[in-house]
Amino acid sequence: MIEPEMAWAELVDNMDLAEDFLKYLFRYALEECADDMAFFNQWVDKDVIRTLESVVNAQFERITYTEAIDLLNKSGEKFEYPTAWGSDLQSEHERYLTEKKIGRPVIVIDYPEKIKSFYMRVERRRPHGGRDGRARAQDR
Repeated sequence: MIEPEMAWAELVDNMDLAEDFLKYLFRYALEECADDMAFFNQWVDKDVIRTLESVVNAQFERITYTEAIDLLNKSGEKFEYPTAWGSDLQSEHERYLTEKKIGRPVIVIDYPEKIKSFYMRVERRRPHGGRDGRARAQDR
């Protein structure tokens, strides 16, 4: 997961940056570490080069959580973890969406508030009265 802190950025900007960042890293590995990648491709995962190239060349799909749940529910697949609106997506769900249904990287947005990480939740707080702690010389 890539979650950069960016001032004055919207969600779309964040998604664009994460996509560009992953593509940059994969392209760098393919070009600058070609010998290592060939070794991995031969001895570890026969599809690693093809997989990285496919990510570099793909436009990431962006879908809402609700769309993801609908696709999973209509898939006919038997998942170990049930797919119901409000439940968290598991690796098996993410793999189905990216590898079988959509066929390229997927960014899921608009998760229900109750399953978001604490740092992603929108907290509804009343504004508090207060004063800036700085003081000018003439205020003293």
